[in-house]
Amino acid sequence: MIVIALGRIFTVVVSILSLKIATHILSTADYGRWILFNTITSFFVLYLISPVGHFLNRQTHEWIKSESLIQNLNNFNWYLIGISILSAFVMLVDFFAFRVFSSNLTLFTIAILPLGILFVTLNQTYIPIFNLIEKRWTFIILSNLTGLLSILLSFIATQSLLPNAEGWFLGMISGNLILGIFAYNKIRKLYGSTSSAVFSKPQFGNYRSILKFSLPLALVTGFGWLQSQGYRFIIDRNLGLESLAFFATGYSVSSGILASVDSILNTYFLPSFYKNINLDSANQAWLNFLEKMLFPLLSTSLMLGFFSDFFVKIFLAEKYEHVFVYVMWGAACETLRIINNLFQLLGHANKKTKHLIFPSVLGPALTIISLVYFISKFQINAIGPSLLIGLLSTLFSYAIFYREKLKQVKLKKLLHTAFFIIILVILFNMTHHYITNTFLSFFIGFAVYCALNIYFLHDHLKFKIKEPSSK
Repeated sequence: MIVIALGRIFTVVVSILSLKIATHILSTADYGRWILFNTITSFFVLYLISPVGHFLNRQTHEWIKSESLIQNLNNFNWYLIGISILSAFVMLVDFFAFRVFSSNLTLFTIAILPLGILFVTLNQTYIPIFNLIEKRWTFIILSNLTGLLSILLSFIATQSLLPNAEGWFLGMISGNLILGIFAYNKIRKLYGSTSSAVFSKPQFGNYRSILKFSLPLALVTGFGWLQSQGYRFIIDRNLGLESLAFFATGYSVSSGILASVDSILNTYFLPSFYKNINLDSANQAWLNFLEKMLFPLLSTSLMLGFFSDFFVKIFLAEKYEHVFVYVMWGAACETLRIINNLFQLLGHANKKTKHLIFPSVLGPALTIISLVYFISKFQINAIGPSLLIGLLSTLFSYAIFYREKLKQVKLKKLLHTAFFIIILVILFNMTHHYITNTFLSFFIGFAVYCALNIYFLHDHLKFKIKEPSSK
């Protein structure tokens, strides 16, 4: 756990470095365009690639046992090429006919965005496999090297080739490509022939199980994109690129830190979870997982809210110093999003992903309706509440749908979590209000945060699942 935490702390440092450099080098408008680039690529990844990627995670251990991992990865590579070509076609049609997504794009941008879909997805497919097979040092080192190399190449590209969002994007995808190929070669040495190519001839088998698993999940993740990123096009059209950059940058501070905490916990607990979901105790495994995640997520959200001004000073350029309020909105919304994802994980475990569709449609629909209705009156201040409305509706829907399973959560565990959250609120409030030095206030608050999380998680350092008793 300590190794994972140190690795992820370094990941946060890399994220700080990336945000700091990007917000200094790029103009506010260009940073807004960079955000739109990521939004467009995420559309194709979440709708068409992520569901298959979840199936890949679900099957990795079985493919290793059957010695078919490399061939299935090669099939996935060809699938990615097809999606990248499809994305280029869709963007070209939109560019010339509709201008829904492409109002801030050029033909050159449309040429490089599909490469980003391909290269980044390859990297984020291969490197996490090392975590699934419990080679955590390799996973952590390659993840952080990807971030550092991408920042370096982006800096070089913006200084010597293209001083704009396209230059930054090219550097990022280049770093992902280099480390992704390196990771794939290591996997081949472990589980396949070193002579096999990254894009060897595909073998087509029975994909009925993949479609049954992935199609409902595509709707879930696709609507998740609408809620987490798709709204950015509404901001761009109504308020402009600069407003988009300010809100999304403040929000990204919280999302980056919460994603790192989420990743630390997932890196340690998720491999064992996936190993055990084939047992009859899959539901109990999910309940254990939920209990472990709640306090770290809620405590991190509180820390971000109380010390948002500190995080803005550390992460961003001076021209973004007023976005601390969007850090607070990001903390609340991203915590809810991660908790909603935990409910989706239960659907993955039971292979009943169609049950996830209604909550995942309701939330984004309410977010978009609220934002369209309120943005003309409240401008940028309408964004945070609109996102919160959608995420809360999704959470309540999951809670109602899974109410029987939630009844199995131990009341003692919930009271334990609530007690420590109340203590943390009191201590954060005292630290924030009675210590005037921003940096000293944060470091004392952070020490309290770390101490309580270590105490709370100290007896969870091994993921145990009770075997179902035979009757």
